[in-house]
Amino acid sequence: MAMSVNNRAVATDDDLKETPFYTARRAQPLVLVADDDPSVRELTKCALEPSGLSVAEAVNGAEAMALFKELNPDLVLCDVMMPRVDGYAVCSALREMPNGKDVPLVMLTGLEDMDSIEKAYSAGATEFIVKPVNWMLLPRRIRYILRASRAFKDLKSSEERYALAAKGANDGLWDWDLETNKIHLSPRWKAMLGYAEEEIKDDPEEWLVRIHPADLDRVNAQIAAHLEGETPNLETEYRMLDKDGKYQWMASRALALRDPSGRVYRMTGSQTNVSSRKQIEMQLRFNALHDALTGLPNRSLFLDRLTHCIERAVRQKDFQFAVVFLDLDRFKVINDSLGHLLGDRLLVEVGNRIKSVLRTGDTLARLGGDEFTILFEEVAEFADVTRSIERIQEELSKPLNLDEHELVVTSSMGIAVSSTGYLKPEDMLRDADLAMYQAKSAGRARYEMFDTDMYIKVRNVLQTDSELRAALERQEFRLYYQPILAVQTGKTAGFEALLRWQHPQQGLLRPDKFLQVAQDTRLIVPIGNWVLSEACRQMSNWHNQFPGFDWFVSVNISTQELIQPNLLGTIGNILEETGLDPKYLRLEVTETSLIANREQALRVTKSLQSRGVQICICDFGAESSLFGSIRKFPFNMVKIARSLINDLDAGSHQIGIIKALFELTHSLGVETVAEIGESASTLDRLKELPCEFAQGYSISTPSDAEETSRKLHSQHGHREESAVQQSPIAESA
Repeated sequence: MAMSVNNRAVATDDDLKETPFYTARRAQPLVLVADDDPSVRELTKCALEPSGLSVAEAVNGAEAMALFKELNPDLVLCDVMMPRVDGYAVCSALREMPNGKDVPLVMLTGLEDMDSIEKAYSAGATEFIVKPVNWMLLPRRIRYILRASRAFKDLKSSEERYALAAKGANDGLWDWDLETNKIHLSPRWKAMLGYAEEEIKDDPEEWLVRIHPADLDRVNAQIAAHLEGETPNLETEYRMLDKDGKYQWMASRALALRDPSGRVYRMTGSQTNVSSRKQIEMQLRFNALHDALTGLPNRSLFLDRLTHCIERAVRQKDFQFAVVFLDLDRFKVINDSLGHLLGDRLLVEVGNRIKSVLRTGDTLARLGGDEFTILFEEVAEFADVTRSIERIQEELSKPLNLDEHELVVTSSMGIAVSSTGYLKPEDMLRDADLAMYQAKSAGRARYEMFDTDMYIKVRNVLQTDSELRAALERQEFRLYYQPILAVQTGKTAGFEALLRWQHPQQGLLRPDKFLQVAQDTRLIVPIGNWVLSEACRQMSNWHNQFPGFDWFVSVNISTQELIQPNLLGTIGNILEETGLDPKYLRLEVTETSLIANREQALRVTKSLQSRGVQICICDFGAESSLFGSIRKFPFNMVKIARSLINDLDAGSHQIGIIKALFELTHSLGVETVAEIGESASTLDRLKELPCEFAQGYSISTPSDAEETSRKLHSQHGHREESAVQQSPIAESA
């Protein structure tokens, strides 16, 4: 039933189904027969329909063209000689129609001359059948033509799909005929390099000659491997020179075709411009191997280049190289005081200055922070390395202006040389690092060469560090207590807590055997916390055991402990947990600690004094004391260095200076403690001076808590506070 849309009749689906040749769901191929002879049409119908073909009839050429538009048949069988519009005209007209370009057109003719046949082909005929028709063979002939037409359509569709896919993939196609050694390069292939179609010929050299010389041998080897059957396909990437003289990265994929005997006769493939991907890959690789701030090689790239040097030295005995580990002196101070942005700019400038004095083949890397490393290759003699280092130091020492800040940078450097016989890059870098730390310990702004003794020393330090950590866990530390005597009364006023280590193999160790390692490894902080806690606990116990005695305990505080941000909280917690009154705790700090950390030391000492803790400056006078600076710090007691006190017995001309020193401390309103050596007569001389306290081995040697408790118990019955006299022991506290 027809529907009307805008006064126009439109066939519905039901209307179409009523037509004899409805094509929407056509199950059988439709053949349109155009012949003015009704007998021919009938015979054709009788011959084709039993073989599964549908037949539509047209009585003349005009009707044939009309039905073709309406029915869209799969094949047209058309008589040449028809009235008004002959078969040639029908054939030409059908080929002009949109749906007639690929439909098979078979001409029925009684003519056998070649001119008629050529005329039929020229008009667009696919095939011709000569009358009289062999009706038995006609169905097979028609089906063969239909199959061929279908195969042609499938091939064309496949080619269109491939062409669209290639165009969408932006690929350039190539087809290499290996028998003729000619290659077809698609227009897109040529356009990738900026060339027009006619500018590149069909010679394979047009392709290969444009490949980068560094890539050509590899590409040729990959092509040969594929042609020999060693690889299932060809997949390769290379650089190609474009028309503008620039290299573009290309990816090529191809497959070789073989005949039944296995002989390769053809290879066809595609080429894609992958320059953008390569650029990203190279940038990612660069980022992975270079420092983001300075652009210098990072640790990974440095170790890789160092590895190559070590491997080369194994093969080539006369090849020498060296590694330098460089660390800026006091960079943290600059970074913290001027800000990290300025610190970053400083690091960039340092990198540039170092590079300016290095040779082209040397490698400068930044490992992180202010740590740089240098790999010197092809070293004729190692004196050349030290001369290069001296030039670096000279360059870095030049004033640097950053945002109106004039900075002078120095560095400490360690050198490790290949003559040591390294097999691992990490070992060589480690030794250069150790030598650098040795340079820092020796005063900074210098360099040190690594040697075996240095390694042994560091190894011992590492072993001691490991054992110290275990000692904390196993509670191997002990406190010994040395009495502090009131000079005028001879009575015990307090005790200094002295650290000892009960080593499981070496026995009882004094601090000079391990304290430096503890400071270098920052273990001094947890060890110091233990000392504070144990000393306060013990003194609190003695106060409970011996009521009426107001002994104080004196504990040394290291520089690292003094600058700990939580020191005040730690001491507060210890005093609260042990129940010791703060006035019985005296903390001994050195002049150097106070001056080196002036602001923080002033804040901490004031806070401690406000809480009742006593502050004592120890080893006062051992070096050139900055009296003007120390006068600004709050403290309760000064411990005069033993080296000065010893001069009292020697009758030295410095006695006047010593007396003046005592008078100075009293003018500041503080008490003094004298460290006495082995001479017992020194105590008598001290009574003549304004000195409150004294301690030393001539008075009493240190003893552990248990022994000290026994001494106190032996004296407690007499209510005496005098120290028990013991024989002097010639050892350092």
